Amino acid sequence: MIVRIIILCLALLTTPAYAGENIFIIGSYQKEDLCGDPQLKGVNLAIEESGLHDTSVTSFFLHSRIISKQDFAQKVQSIEQEIERKKPRVIITLDDPAFNAFAKTVLANPAMYLVFSGVNRSLTDYNKELDFLNDTTPTKNITGVHEKLFMLEQMEFFEMLLNKLDKVAILYSTDSMGMIIKDQIVNELKQTIYASRLEFFPVKYMQDLYAAADEINDRKNINAYLPLPLSIIDKSTGQKKTVEELAPLLIEKIHKPDLALNKAFSKVGFLGGVSVDFHHMGHQAGTLAIKLLHGYNITKLKTENAGRHTISLNKKRQGSLSLTIRDDIWNLLDEVY
Repeated sequence: MIVRIIILCLALLTTPAYAGENIFIIGSYQKEDLCGDPQLKGVNLAIEESGLHDTSVTSFFLHSRIISKQDFAQKVQSIEQEIERKKPRVIITLDDPAFNAFAKTVLANPAMYLVFSGVNRSLTDYNKELDFLNDTTPTKNITGVHEKLFMLEQMEFFEMLLNKLDKVAILYSTDSMGMIIKDQIVNELKQTIYASRLEFFPVKYMQDLYAAADEINDRKNINAYLPLPLSIIDKSTGQKKTVEELAPLLIEKIHKPDLALNKAFSKVGFLGGVSVDFHHMGHQAGTLAIKLLHGYNITKLKTENAGRHTISLNKKRQGSLSLTIRDDIWNLLDEVY
């Protein structure tokens, strides 16, 4: 009997406080999204490495790029009901739409934490609405990883690759995320020599995209472009098309180097370049979540910037553009597709 009591006491002492906790991961887009999927994999890897085997992890996907505002609101409401029912200890949001949808819900539940990954909008702007930060220090129950685009490094890489960079076209959708990322590009480059080299091409509908693609292709002073048609409306069907679906069209119509937002863009056929490592960024967020489950004081877990970039290149696209890559540039590459 005494032995059994001792064993029971030891079990209680060695059982982590987080056993049986729920983690919700809420992705802004569809499961295989080029931006969301590598973040999700990074978060899951951090959780696996932590050894939290008794913790339940549930993933949700908001499909915000392709569904209506009404359907999006219904998805949010359904997840809020799950939050109320299962009371997750930590909610991890991937990208701005998910963070924007659930930040106030978590703030109203101080027993929960929210860890964001891949937020593009300025945290200063979010803080004006939510009041959860003092500079980078959390004052409430939210922390996370802001997405740095590494645009200066991207521009410097392409200037080295092409030997000149007169103008770079930013081809972006006018949905909320397209506008947020366009503003972030401007902000990252505003104090650099590249600020005056940007040409902006906003597009909402497919006919806008065709016209912009033709102009970018025909303009002699545009040396490269950044494809950001994240959600484009096809009037003939009423459906929204994402950058994955539009990549073959843009690759066919624009015979100029395409700068990748992340290496997954190189996988679908764009040329590549310097971009945020989305997998590592998700791993950063997952690590913050694990620390919270281990009892870290959230005020000690300051918000972070994405800490790693990667340099990728698609060899087929390089060949179709007849680009010669110097040996010193090949040596810089992290990924070749």
